[in-house]
Amino acid sequence: MKRITVYVMILVFAVFAGCKDKNPAAVKNGELTVCYKSLLKDTVDIPLSLLTEELQIVKLDDADAALVSDRQNITVSENYIVAGNEGNTPAKLFERQTGKYITDLGSVGQGPGEYSQHIYHIQIDEKNGRIYLLPMMPSQILSYDLQGNFKDEKLYIPVRVPKSIFHVNGKDSIITFAVLPFTGIKTLVWSQKNMQIIQRYPTGHLSVNVDFSNEVISGFNNENVFDFQIFKFFEPGNDSLYHYDIEKNILTPVFTLDFSGSEISTHAYMELPQHYTGNFAVMLQTTVTGENSTATTPVDKFYIVDKKTLKASYFRLKNDFLGGIEVDNPIWRFKNGYFSQNCDPSVLLEQLENTLVSNKKLSEKMRAKLTELKNSISEDKDNNYILYAKLKK
Repeated sequence: MKRITVYVMILVFAVFAGCKDKNPAAVKNGELTVCYKSLLKDTVDIPLSLLTEELQIVKLDDADAALVSDRQNITVSENYIVAGNEGNTPAKLFERQTGKYITDLGSVGQGPGEYSQHIYHIQIDEKNGRIYLLPMMPSQILSYDLQGNFKDEKLYIPVRVPKSIFHVNGKDSIITFAVLPFTGIKTLVWSQKNMQIIQRYPTGHLSVNVDFSNEVISGFNNENVFDFQIFKFFEPGNDSLYHYDIEKNILTPVFTLDFSGSEISTHAYMELPQHYTGNFAVMLQTTVTGENSTATTPVDKFYIVDKKTLKASYFRLKNDFLGGIEVDNPIWRFKNGYFSQNCDPSVLLEQLENTLVSNKKLSEKMRAKLTELKNSISEDKDNNYILYAKLKK
């Protein structure tokens, strides 16, 4: 643990004190933090332990009914893990500490508690004993208890919307929605109780063309903060990450990337307790093997901004709990206050083997830990492994 602490301190210094530029790459104007793309220079390695508490690894139950793929989205809470649906495979509920399979949540179909569309958003409300699933093109939120029983609570949505995120306040039964505002949808955010809209925030200039490549995305990584971004895939423009004040019905832009005169490419934002993170697409030119030609491929560049110091840089996220394995697509690994990864056993095994060979600086203790984990994995028999850690506040 002391080695990890020292490692973190060194990297923190490199990230937030060792920037080449004298000025931060971001500024704060009132509530809005603006990061300037042109001022992002260095690429640094951020240890996962800087952002999270201790990493936990759980192997999911290997019963046939419990099997999941690494394409199923994971939602973690204090005592549970939900793997979202995929194709004809319904969402599945597991114990967080043991990986024990509890039950399927509903099933694929058209009946009560069933769904035929991709589950777009999940909320686990342990305090009130509920798990909520919201499919695409929903007519209602589907509600289940913590044993997986469908509770026909008639959480209907008064307006049919393509994609939506939500929060159910179990204390007063108020549901708040933010929707992907296709052209013609007049309300961007609203709160309702018993199907009656209490308040609404107009879409205004935030409407997007009817294109299911667009998304409404949120991390919900900060307690009591309803944050979201309208993500536009083919027609990106100037935009922000927003906070919605549910009680006051106020929408506030809190973070944006200034492309500094360069072409605006596809991009996304994610908020953590102490940082903003984001990505944007760049075109990478490569030589086609065996041909005298080149091709361009879009790749994502990831950056991170410290909320207090406004220092910012490109970054790679390294899982220092596992010897520095690089985490792919890092900003998408944070949701509902947790870091999580859904790992196929063969992929995790390969990562461990590569780290043991390539990282010559592993301590004896870390090498022993990784070797023990590697030897425990059966890529032919094991169900997926879930890596998770609670975000530091």
